[in-house]
Amino acid sequence: MKKSLTTLIIVFIVLCTLCSGCGDKSIEPEELPSKAFLNPASPDSPVPAAESMPSHILADGFKNVKFDADIVIPDNSTQLNIWSRNLLDINPDNVVMAFLPYFNLSYETNPMSDGGLFDAFRTEENKAVIRSWRWSFIFENEQAELHRLLFNRDRGYSQCNADSFPADIDLPFLSREEARDMAKEFLYALDLRSYIFEPVELYTLSKSRLMEELDKKIVDDPYMEDILKSHGGKEAIYDAYFVFVPFQIKGVPIMSDSFGYITADIPVRGSGASFIISESGFEHISVDGYLPGDVQSPLQDAISLETAMNALDKKYDLLLLSEPVIVTKIILCYVPNATVLTPAYGFLVNQNGFSQWVYINAFTGEQIICCLLYTSPSPRDRSL
Repeated sequence: MKKSLTTLIIVFIVLCTLCSGCGDKSIEPEELPSKAFLNPASPDSPVPAAESMPSHILADGFKNVKFDADIVIPDNSTQLNIWSRNLLDINPDNVVMAFLPYFNLSYETNPMSDGGLFDAFRTEENKAVIRSWRWSFIFENEQAELHRLLFNRDRGYSQCNADSFPADIDLPFLSREEARDMAKEFLYALDLRSYIFEPVELYTLSKSRLMEELDKKIVDDPYMEDILKSHGGKEAIYDAYFVFVPFQIKGVPIMSDSFGYITADIPVRGSGASFIISESGFEHISVDGYLPGDVQSPLQDAISLETAMNALDKKYDLLLLSEPVIVTKIILCYVPNATVLTPAYGFLVNQNGFSQWVYINAFTGEQIICCLLYTSPSPRDRSL
């Protein structure tokens, strides 16, 4: 235990060192390659990404970083803006319409002390938790907690296990396409159609695979056994799909993983909608995150991916590395801060067995966010 705690403290110090100097300075042109990833265009003429962009990159010619990474950058990326950051605005009448094919809802709206509104929904049997703060919506029935705690797709958490759940297996009660359509139809009813980013993520949560995960969880957190008993034991675990729908702005996704600011020490949620769907229908729905407001900057050309890779490599100059860190995934997305959504290259970095996201401003080449490594909270802390 002491050794594990010491390791986490060392990693935290390394991360803080890595994030020092995260400012808003522009890169010097002579220091980094100038080859553009996005071709220049007029504000009215969108230009697709370079056709030569690979889907996977293997590069170890950098001093501090080795790239063995999948590249997930939209083919139709154009010049980009900085947008003001808006919260979701979920209309309770739309929530009622979204659930109408499944059951009837009623609700009452209550003002909050900060000036916001809270909608308290009721099902006919009162067997589900449904809450909406207008900017964040949660639905969960009595049986969903186990599935939610046994599966985690957020790579901001150290116990992300999404990669061990298949995405290409149909369950007997519903096909994958039908599950995706259920999730998207729900968001259409919430008037969020234009913000859906494709492809939608889907994971098959088979009972056998969930049982394996349960055995691991019980070893790490005995409190899981109490939750299991309270929900009816292992018979309460059943086949299900987990569907995640990212949000986007003009074809570029908004960051979907959660993180904490090093400098501001405040949590910032990822953007998207999560669904757990079983044979009986929706078990869990969570809709959260940010949407674009007004444009805060004119269209600009993004720096090249090569330039961002060099900027990332330079960030590790301050550290004493026994071997290069490895980047396993590269994305282009909008990253929120307190007021705006800024386009950035995201690099999923593996360092001594720990993973973290590092975001490089797609206009300046400066690091704007360093994701803290999260220890997955206990079930008690994450209950609704």
